[in-house]
Amino acid sequence: MGKGCLRKIWVNRVRWIKKFSCVHLNRSSPVLAMMAAIFGGDAGTME
Repeated sequence: MGKGCLRKIWVNRVRWIKKFSCVHLNRSSPVLAMMAAIFGGDAGTME
């Protein structure tokens, strides 16, 4: 991994952040829904 690769990532950092956030939401949403179904209550509440 050279300086050119890191420079490309830095220049396109907003696009990378959007990609990583979309991947994270796609993976975590089903887990939150399953936890809410198992433990009861609404997903994301601390009650």
